[in-house]
Amino acid sequence: MGWLTSILEKRVTSDHARELDQFIGALSTMSDGEISELVAYATHTRHLIERLGVDLIAPSVPFTHPDLLPQLIKRINAFHSQGNTIAASSMMIWAHTIRATTRPQLKHLGSAMWRELSRGFPGVDQAAASIAARTDQNLDICGSNKVPLMLDHDVAGLRS
Repeated sequence: MGWLTSILEKRVTSDHARELDQFIGALSTMSDGEISELVAYATHTRHLIERLGVDLIAPSVPFTHPDLLPQLIKRINAFHSQGNTIAASSMMIWAHTIRATTRPQLKHLGSAMWRELSRGFPGVDQAAASIAARTDQNLDICGSNKVPLMLDHDVAGLRS
């Protein structure tokens, strides 16, 4: 049965690589300002998850919280069905990050995603102010330029 598990793992990894590659492609078409808004929302999402005792910047997340990824996927699908693409996208960043840190074959794609996201780091303060003016929603953007530890070596100079 080991061969069957191996085939299934390769297929799942291939599917995740395709999804992550498509996400990176979408990010690459976004302006720096749009990326800044997405990073602001993703940082706020990270802080909400941290309140549950999960540190998404730490490399041990998948092992200490194995049910987090399925829960994120469930929420992403719910947000998509509600038409809330910004909430879905902000959670997709963390789902893809978890996948990239648990599957060595996806690490280069996870780093590529964070390189795209890093374009938005300089504008996060302005993006959060713009979001607050439009929506009255104050986002927690503290540490918005943090790159997950398992990927930061490949995203040189982005973590402060």
